[in-house]
Amino acid sequence: MVTPRYGDRASDHFVASDGRSITLRMWRRWLACLEADDSGGIAEVWEVLAKVALDSGIPGWPEGDLTHKPDNGRTTIDRITNTLSDATVDGPVIQVGHVGSFHQNRHVAGDNVDLTGNTINGQVIGVQTVHHAPPTAHDWRPVREVGPIEFGVRPTRRVHLRDAPPYAERDRDRELAEWLAHTGLVLILAKPLAGTSHTAWNAVTQMDGHRLYAPEPGTDLRTLPADLKNERGKYVLWLDDITDHLGAGGLTHSLLGRLTALGVVVLATMDPDAHYARRTERVLAAAHTVELEREWSDREFARLLPFVQDGCVAEIYEHGDRAHVAAHFAFGHLLRDEWHRPGTRTAHPRGHLLVRAAVELAGCGVRTPVPESLLRRLCEGYAAEADGVAKESYEEAFAWATAEHFGIPGFSLLAPARGPGFWRAHGALVAGEWPVTDEVRERILRETQDEEDIDSDDLERSYCDVLRPRAESGDLAAMVRLGRLAPKFTEALTWYRRAADAGSVAAAAELGQLLSELDGSEAEAVKYLEAAARGGHHPSAAVLGRFLLDRARHWLGVAGAPEATALRSLLDPPEATVGAGTDGPPAEPAPFRIDYSPPVDYSPQAWYLPGGSLSEPPSRPRENTPGSAPG
Repeated sequence: MVTPRYGDRASDHFVASDGRSITLRMWRRWLACLEADDSGGIAEVWEVLAKVALDSGIPGWPEGDLTHKPDNGRTTIDRITNTLSDATVDGPVIQVGHVGSFHQNRHVAGDNVDLTGNTINGQVIGVQTVHHAPPTAHDWRPVREVGPIEFGVRPTRRVHLRDAPPYAERDRDRELAEWLAHTGLVLILAKPLAGTSHTAWNAVTQMDGHRLYAPEPGTDLRTLPADLKNERGKYVLWLDDITDHLGAGGLTHSLLGRLTALGVVVLATMDPDAHYARRTERVLAAAHTVELEREWSDREFARLLPFVQDGCVAEIYEHGDRAHVAAHFAFGHLLRDEWHRPGTRTAHPRGHLLVRAAVELAGCGVRTPVPESLLRRLCEGYAAEADGVAKESYEEAFAWATAEHFGIPGFSLLAPARGPGFWRAHGALVAGEWPVTDEVRERILRETQDEEDIDSDDLERSYCDVLRPRAESGDLAAMVRLGRLAPKFTEALTWYRRAADAGSVAAAAELGQLLSELDGSEAEAVKYLEAAARGGHHPSAAVLGRFLLDRARHWLGVAGAPEATALRSLLDPPEATVGAGTDGPPAEPAPFRIDYSPPVDYSPQAWYLPGGSLSEPPSRPRENTPGSAPG
């Protein structure tokens, strides 16, 4: 004796009194195909199935309480049950109820999986799944009311979720708009994080008068034609990643045909590789495709320029990677969080220093990738001053710093560029947030003097641009630094004079040295050297003493009087007396010159402290160094 037990519409079990189960796989497969192809006639099929079941000797088929058809023609389920009773089962029992697209007229408290009165020697699993139908035509929203975040565009910041990036025109926008002017399926083929959602949103918002529906993955789409059949209007169906909307209950070739006949435009995205693998499927073969590259072209990148007032756009435009523009918008702030996270320094102390070296190079004006050897040299210099670095080897630090984040190749704290061995800090890390002190800039200048891949003159010019506003505001240290780095000799003299006249010992010492190189400026040189010497700068005192000694010898020899000769003899041994054994006054001493080599340390503090040698005051080759005092 076989006793039928009513489940839901997709129930495929009849339970016999002795516990046997009859599975109607053939019916299930046929009904699934029919449901996918025709959402309106499924109720009639169930009526036929009931008649077949009765004619086959299966009594008790639930004739009245399976379904009823309301005025709109949609099948409505009043009650969902899944029952096993009066049975003994040795083994697991799995009862699954699957309800497709439905509109329930009222809440039914009796929905249940009922196992009353059974003896079950095994695991019991009861599952009921409900897929809700899409909204009616009146629920579709005007395209102008749908924002980019709702469309799937990721926010550029964690806090203000409404902060979607501004839209810069892509090269394929015009082609996409032309296809969207017609009904049918339009597929945007692109790898993840190529900017497809933003491109699609921009295209849809240009479709005046259209209304949009963006279903969640797995939503049953089969009732859409019935919903829109008697509603005049222009509609766009947006399927973000169409692979989540194919198959049973999703978009099929026949459903696409009915939607197209109703004037619906279907816009979707798909991975190019997935599309290639499934390109022969009828629904995909009918699509118009537009390919969107992840790497931005020169024209596309240039279109960001009008939006640089936006901080996120500015950091991408100045420091970004064209291959990861959309990824930078979406995840740049998260990568920056990883860099600043306190736990990062604890877990990867040497790795943090390695990335810091790249960040500071960029902050000093290095716009090109740098060799790993320079990063390692800077990192090791930092490590000598830091604690806890020994627990992480350089190899471990480098592996961590170059590891990809968020599953995006090349999206790492240290980004690869320009071939093997060259790296740069990711643009999200160098957006002006990391402080670059004068000491850091001077260290970078020292370390990059011999690097062929880095233009040290550019670094100096960049540093001068930073120093000038500070010097103009009266910062004496900035004046001294600017005097040392100024590309022109006359500019250097100007800044040194301003600082020395304001009381800077370092500026007075440097200016005295520079003036000593100019014919006719000896008196002014003595003035500033004496000021530096009085301020405690011993090298200037030594230079001044030697200069005055040479001048004393000269003028005593010129005097020729017995008193002058006596004084002269006190300064030099007899054999070294200038003019001895000759007639007439001694020759004029050679012009005052002091030879010194360029400094190793560019900071004023490194050389103006008392006790330094004559070779310490720094001097850098300058453009158009004159041989006489400037006018």
